[in-house]
Amino acid sequence: MNIDQLVNEFSEKLSCGNGMIFIGAGISVPSGLPDWSSLLSPFARSIDPLLEVNGDLPQIAQYIVNSNGDNRGPLVQAIKEKLTGNFPLNKYHKHLQRTNVETIWTTNYDTMIENTFNNFIKEVKTHDDAISRSISAQQIEIIKMHGCIATSPFKDIVLTIKDYENFFINRPATSERLRTDLLKNSFLFIGYGYGDPNIENIIVEARRLSNQATRQHYMIMASEEEPQKKIRQQLWIRDLRRIGIACVLISDYSELDFALKNISLKSRGKTIYITGGHEIAGEHEDYIERYQQYGEAFSNIENLTILDGQSEGVSRKIISSFTEACLKKRQDIRCRIKLFINPYAIKNEFNNDPSLIPELKKWRAPLLRKAQIVVVFDGKIGTRAEIDVAKEMGCLIMPVIQKENDFPSTLLQEKDIREQLQESVPGYIEKAETYSMTPTYLKTCIEKVLTI
Repeated sequence: MNIDQLVNEFSEKLSCGNGMIFIGAGISVPSGLPDWSSLLSPFARSIDPLLEVNGDLPQIAQYIVNSNGDNRGPLVQAIKEKLTGNFPLNKYHKHLQRTNVETIWTTNYDTMIENTFNNFIKEVKTHDDAISRSISAQQIEIIKMHGCIATSPFKDIVLTIKDYENFFINRPATSERLRTDLLKNSFLFIGYGYGDPNIENIIVEARRLSNQATRQHYMIMASEEEPQKKIRQQLWIRDLRRIGIACVLISDYSELDFALKNISLKSRGKTIYITGGHEIAGEHEDYIERYQQYGEAFSNIENLTILDGQSEGVSRKIISSFTEACLKKRQDIRCRIKLFINPYAIKNEFNNDPSLIPELKKWRAPLLRKAQIVVVFDGKIGTRAEIDVAKEMGCLIMPVIQKENDFPSTLLQEKDIREQLQESVPGYIEKAETYSMTPTYLKTCIEKVLTI
């Protein structure tokens, strides 16, 4: 399997709701967090100046705890101090933020994954009692399999060889959830290296389930260069195939960047979101027929899903026409429209209160991270807030200009939007700026983007 195959296969799993991501420490290192060796080395040298931290890290951690009379406090406190701070999000975190994934597992103690989703509604689970808590469709679930350095009691941090040995006994709910997720979903493992002790628990579970035909799982890992390690890595990879894990080796981390960037977009499937103010739709009755034509045109895009934020105005008129056209073709409308909670129905003040914009954006983030394309008609405060989120999520923004100096015309002056459009659909900008946009032309442009 090569990197392109992995991207396409796993993106499809995510778009169907059957994918999860498992994150290791390698994803946090570019943000400046220390690796395991630098965390343990000072303690290891206090046991013996010649003791090197280059092998079985949980075993070294066990030796350190043993040397302190079975007191894990000093080691965990030192790790906490090293992992606590204002570390910046790196490019990998930003790709993850934009990916259509609902559940993320991690063995990391640090809080970088939680920080990645600060602008989202999320549920962080660090212990067995939290595993059974249900989440809403709007939430992102983060399961910290080995505890959290910021919130977990020291005794609950999975650190030493003893902790690893007793994991499935001490954390039965987490173990059962991991078992179920490995059976029902495809995982992508990133941030792990050959011999990483933190992946052993997952591999153990995968082995237990291998006779029950687990789903296909994927792993991206840096290739070992030292001859002896290279041989062992290849043998390990062959063994992983036996339990359903396909591994792609990379020689440069730009390949990981490429993979995560493309997964973040392709994981959304063939999706668009339409935004525009309800005042605009009501004031310009001559546009209503055109909105209906847009809906009919979109219904002819094969396998297109419209994300419905249940807003009034332009989007409602287009979606109503889209729905009617699909029903006339006897299509299953449940596959063509995906509903999201309408924050405006929760708080009417969202329409006019600028102070509520941060909260509005948080409610719209789950929707917009599932949209490949955002089609923008004129609108006011709510439309502008949604476009801010769409930019953060890396959506392709397609402004539809209907009159001079409307909101879409100002968007089209932005460098990033112009460059994105020029690369994806050459000719679009000229059509938009000359008021020559038609439903048929916009349909063609959307089809082109969604088949790339």
